[in-house]
Amino acid sequence: MCRMIGYSGHDRAKLRELADCLVKVAEDDPLKGWSHPHGWGMVALTENRLIYHRSAKPIFDPSERSTLIDLVDSFRGT
Repeated sequence: MCRMIGYSGHDRAKLRELADCLVKVAEDDPLKGWSHPHGWGMVALTENRLIYHRSAKPIFDPSERSTLIDLVDSFRGT
């Protein structure tokens, strides 16, 4: 089952926290008792650009988690 988050705001630290929670639940869902070892993707709309990324690797793969954090940290504007 897919997991999603939605966020609107300016607090990048809060967004990083939510992204980390998404990674953790994909790796070990405490309600379902299994992981989501499939791909992941994101779409983000900032004041001055549209960001789109998708991957066939699981979001909890260390390189993919790093990509997610890098994308979150790249957000500029509102």
